[in-house]
Amino acid sequence: MRVVLATLNASYSQTCLALYSLAAYCRGEFPDIQLLEFTINDDPGEAMAEILARQPDVLGLSCYIWNVRPLLCLVDDLAQVAPEVCVILGGPEAGHAAEEVLLRHPGVDWVVRGEGEATLLEILRTLRDGGEGMVAGASRRVGHQVVHGPDRAPLSDLGGLPFAYGEGLPDLEGRLVYYEGSRGCPFACSYCLSAADRGVRWLPLERTARELSWLAGQGARIVKLVDRSSNVDGARFRELLQVLSALDTECCFHFEVLGDRLDEGTLSLLDGVPPGRFRFEIGIQSTNQAVLRAVNRLMDWERMQAAVRRLTTAGRVAVHLDLIAGLPGEDWQSFARSFDAVYALQPDYLQLGFLKLLKGSVLRAQAPRWGYAFSPHPPYEVLRSGHLGYRELRRLHRIEDMVDRYHNSGDFRHCLRWFTGEVYQGEAFAFFEQLAGYWEERGLHRRPPRKPGLYEVLVDFAARRDAG
Repeated sequence: MRVVLATLNASYSQTCLALYSLAAYCRGEFPDIQLLEFTINDDPGEAMAEILARQPDVLGLSCYIWNVRPLLCLVDDLAQVAPEVCVILGGPEAGHAAEEVLLRHPGVDWVVRGEGEATLLEILRTLRDGGEGMVAGASRRVGHQVVHGPDRAPLSDLGGLPFAYGEGLPDLEGRLVYYEGSRGCPFACSYCLSAADRGVRWLPLERTARELSWLAGQGARIVKLVDRSSNVDGARFRELLQVLSALDTECCFHFEVLGDRLDEGTLSLLDGVPPGRFRFEIGIQSTNQAVLRAVNRLMDWERMQAAVRRLTTAGRVAVHLDLIAGLPGEDWQSFARSFDAVYALQPDYLQLGFLKLLKGSVLRAQAPRWGYAFSPHPPYEVLRSGHLGYRELRRLHRIEDMVDRYHNSGDFRHCLRWFTGEVYQGEAFAFFEQLAGYWEERGLHRRPPRKPGLYEVLVDFAARRDAG
């Protein structure tokens, strides 16, 4: 039985961890599994031709918000030319809409719901043995009906999973590689799918350290851990940082951490790590405590500020802070205050994201309560809320563009320090808002200039502001 697992990555530099994890788990019984990675910018016809050139009996596709639409189009086309191929979909965009996908796309035969390794292996066994019966954690089409197997409990021991990149390793030189050292999250933020998987399950620490060290040795540019809360166990986190700090490598390790749980022991350790070895992404989302309570998120803002300032002052760890526009109860003024407070921490990268009502999230079910209108298409971004109108959210998109071009590029730090500090007296949001308005008035949102032109924009913006 020829099995091909494929997906569309967001860019060439990325790898799809899910494909490698699934293949590694199933290869003991199905050693000839082949992996194909394309990007969302590739010609879909060429992607389908390459898949069919492998003559698969079974095709598994990993679906996310950035690729589900083109993947479903590929499945629909595939059904016209190769209906004999059994198609299995997995990933959050398929698993949380299993019945809808199976009913609307006749080319899909199975959908994996939730954690995929054990479920996919059982589906492959079922197909090998004649294709009859149901599988826990999966839904399938039987005749003209959709039948759902019972839910599957998550794997209790992640240590039993094989190393995802042990076989069929891609060329990692200079690439971004994803790695999973844990599953689950101790929190239950209502906008996040991890809320459904409470508690944290860890890979053994020694194994995690060994595998991360090995990936760095393969030339990966960045290893990004997909763990939701890498430092929820402070002692474990420090041990891992010590191992990775001692490596002779240029690789950067990206962790998602809880800023208000960075204790003194961890911060002291980070004071002496090699510059550029680590990048911490910290999801602040909002500084309005009422807003955070509305999404069931807990944060000690005083501890958060102190920890982030310690990191940015030391300058050894790159700091990436996140805000989300459109959260329940956050209006324009509240978001401006959140932005100013976070910008004052001077992160290396400030992500101004926009709320997405993901399939399977608690907040999506609560959408009417908060007055949300959101796109029915991936990524399901909020179009308006009971506290922010559509035009306000569009203005925030313009501001996001300015933050990306000027702050996140790292090319304008001295200029921005002067504008936001001396000219705008710490009101960074007001600066970026007015710059965004100027940008739009000149039509630059349609034809943005290259880097030299970005400096010219700042000079002209300053001159006009002084003249006004």
